[in-house]
Amino acid sequence: MFGAVMVIISLLTQGDAGTASCPTPFVKIGEGCYYYNMMFTTWSEARTTCQSLLPGEDADLAVLDSTCDDFRHIASYAITNGLEPFWVGTSDVVNQGYWTWVDGRQVDITAPYWNTDEPRAVEGHDCAYLAFNTEIAHRLRLKSGFCDDIWPFLCQLGVHALK
Repeated sequence: MFGAVMVIISLLTQGDAGTASCPTPFVKIGEGCYYYNMMFTTWSEARTTCQSLLPGEDADLAVLDSTCDDFRHIASYAITNGLEPFWVGTSDVVNQGYWTWVDGRQVDITAPYWNTDEPRAVEGHDCAYLAFNTEIAHRLRLKSGFCDDIWPFLCQLGVHALK
């Protein structure tokens, strides 16, 4: 009995250690530290807020890796916590039709995290957000939208952004 209690305490402590490894206000999601801000704001205002959260640290709007590992963890977290749609760090503002992450990497427009028929080649749809889409199941998908729309946003620690 005592051994089983110790195992449970150990598992609970390990779960808390992941959250504790990220500085406030960030939380551990998968392998990264993220901060979901519920404030509705434009894409550029969201980016400025992320960059100013921890002076001296690299933080920016969240970026997804090409293997979708980040996306799977973020999607699970968003579904579990019932998050509103939120801005992430990709746009084609600099070069229409050429999507890049805020860290300068090219976005794979064939990646499975994009919504069907996205990104849209519509003038002004230059920034992206993650939102729920009802397919066979309730899924989180990347969608393009107007940068002046207002959404909550997801910041990520450790993103070395291009200025």
